[in-house]
Amino acid sequence: MTQHTFHNEADSRAQRTQQALFEAFTTLVLQRPYDDIRIADIIQQAGIARSTFYQHYRNKDDILVNSMHGMLVVLADAATGRGRHGAVQHILEHFWENRQLGRIILNSPAYRRITTELAQIIEARWQETPPPASGIPARLLSIQLAEGQFSVIRTWLSGTIGCRVDALATHLLGTPAGAM
Repeated sequence: MTQHTFHNEADSRAQRTQQALFEAFTTLVLQRPYDDIRIADIIQQAGIARSTFYQHYRNKDDILVNSMHGMLVVLADAATGRGRHGAVQHILEHFWENRQLGRIILNSPAYRRITTELAQIIEARWQETPPPASGIPARLLSIQLAEGQFSVIRTWLSGTIGCRVDALATHLLGTPAGAM
């Protein structure tokens, strides 16, 4: 077996393990309150060993953040003027299709972890291109943008205020509605 083959098999195995953990985590989130989910529950549901879990994640929040990383990057791009309407709309459609899970996650203690991660990604974007000069530190601006984006998404997912997906995408991109 070549070194390349070994790495491909190891990568595939790691991806299968991460997928099994994510599916187990998702199943449990839909069944019980977030705070009631323990690592033991996740590994039992996934059918893996505790040591295998810790090779991939530190805690259940890491599973969530890892699974949402691509979405968070799209939202960070939108918040910093680098976003594409189609990508943001696609993320919002995904949130809507999975709104039961989204409402649970965005109203759980994990909400803080997700917004912190989004703020960190936004702040990293400001390292590449600084934010408009406003006298507000980039970290503070990043937190405001992350909280604002998820506040709007969380309210929209609750169903209390309706909005077209394309209009919400436009808003998150910072473009006045209808000016596309």
